[in-house]
Amino acid sequence: MDIETALDEFCIEQEALGNRPRTIGTYRQRIMKMVRWLESGGHGRSLDSCTRSTINLYVAWLRTNKTRHADNPHRPTVSGELSRNTVNSHIRDMKVFFKWCVDLEYLGKNPVSHLRRIKTEHGKKGRMMSYQDFRQLLPMVIDMSLSDEPCDVRDAAMWLLVADTACRSGELISLTTKTCCEVAGKNTFKCWVEQSKVEKGWIYYGEVTSRAVKRWLEMRPGCNHDLLWVGLGNKYLGRPMTTSGVYQSFRRIAQIENVTRNYSPHALRHLNGWWYTDRYGVVVAQHKLRHKSHMVTGHFYANVDDSDVIEKTRLGSLVQVS
Repeated sequence: MDIETALDEFCIEQEALGNRPRTIGTYRQRIMKMVRWLESGGHGRSLDSCTRSTINLYVAWLRTNKTRHADNPHRPTVSGELSRNTVNSHIRDMKVFFKWCVDLEYLGKNPVSHLRRIKTEHGKKGRMMSYQDFRQLLPMVIDMSLSDEPCDVRDAAMWLLVADTACRSGELISLTTKTCCEVAGKNTFKCWVEQSKVEKGWIYYGEVTSRAVKRWLEMRPGCNHDLLWVGLGNKYLGRPMTTSGVYQSFRRIAQIENVTRNYSPHALRHLNGWWYTDRYGVVVAQHKLRHKSHMVTGHFYANVDDSDVIEKTRLGSLVQVS
């Protein structure tokens, strides 16, 4: 069977299972990258050409190739090797696809079953907003939330909500006016997330963020929909915010204080992951980040070594504090 034919069937099944279009598109993009490599090397397009030795050559090429984003329609092609995390993502998606092929007996043997994740430096610290930058931006953003300018209030409220809830940008733009600022407990409020990478559910935040969101609700223009975040100005007035619009607002905030890197919504989410894991443990952090498994949270944020154990032992071992 031709790989692309199998891939079409695989993507239809992923759609039937309820996977997001973006996830399905990523599967297709990465598997087709492999197909183009196979063709360029004279290996053909059939599933039978995907042997263990061929896949080994492809993964080795991924690790040493000097061009990045060549197949990404949204980003310019640049020179440089793929990161280990990106190579691991390709391996993961190939594992899912070829296991599916074996399950349906399109292949007799899985050619990628022997592959393992490439070791990477644990943690997201390289991509998270630094705590110093956060402390620099926070007072300014709170002041923005008190402005008389609707654009400033909206941008500040979005920034504070991400900083307080660790929600994803896709979850942020799906929030509605109907289920925001509900009381969750003493000095704590909640919003309902309807569209999420994982399950629907509540996200929680405090009084400062609640005041900013309520102030935005007072200024929000009238619309024919109930989405919380909308565009302003003549061209976009009342239109639902997009993830691109959210990133632009975060960029505007960062530029005010000359923060030049790691200012995106996801950089704030990573800072939350580190903060909650370090202070309250992996399980609390998992629920805050709304990960499916605490193993995901631990892999990225629980960066513990002997120096941490020594320090915690000194400060409060069971015998010391009893």
